[in-house]
Amino acid sequence: MFEDASLRYDIYNDELQIMTPQGVILSLNKENIDAFTLWHNDRQYHFIKKEVSNILKRSGYLNILHNGRLKLYVRYRKDILPLAVDNKYDLFTLIQHIYLEKDSQMYLLRKKRDVIKLFPGYKDEIKDFLRHNRISISKNDPDSFMALIEYCDNLRAEP
Repeated sequence: MFEDASLRYDIYNDELQIMTPQGVILSLNKENIDAFTLWHNDRQYHFIKKEVSNILKRSGYLNILHNGRLKLYVRYRKDILPLAVDNKYDLFTLIQHIYLEKDSQMYLLRKKRDVIKLFPGYKDEIKDFLRHNRISISKNDPDSFMALIEYCDNLRAEP
């Protein structure tokens, strides 16, 4: 447990790092870390290590956005294009993959249609909910899926 430690999450290498009192940055052994919580810009991020076997071939850290019967996760990745800007600077691009865990199965979400396909019996209710609440879904904004997933989680709770 590293409470009040200076931790950071290296998205590119998908690993947690700690700074020693001497200012040395150490990468922590991923095998020993199942979960961690970070604060950034007054927001809490809770990550868990999870195998997304039906989509990815290896385990990695996923940020939990919704944790009910349905679980909504986002996995961050950074790509680096060396010397891509004026042949002088590297270009860093953030890639976010959004996953929904339903009935112990993981699904990749890109748009609202991906969610609607997972709840075919509630298609009209979901569309009405999105329209009535003026909710726009974007794969570039994982938080935009949260209200929809919370709604779908509540639909499943009804008898």
